[in-house]
Amino acid sequence: MRKLAWHNSFRRAFRRRTKNNAALQDRVLRALAKLTENPLDPALKTHKLSGQLEGLWACWVDYDCRIVFAFEPD
Repeated sequence: MRKLAWHNSFRRAFRRRTKNNAALQDRVLRALAKLTENPLDPALKTHKLSGQLEGLWACWVDYDCRIVFAFEPD
């Protein structure tokens, strides 16, 4: 199992986007739980990013909601 480290910008965006949307908050938290168990779970549609975000990864939460992350060594 992996450990998640939340960046301050993620915390702010998470609060702002889910403030009035409990359903989205639940979906994001479920996606984060899956991400800790298996980051390459097919349900997350995890993929590498390119261009300016090269070296980062993204996973799918909802049609217009993605989580951008990086794999860091301990």
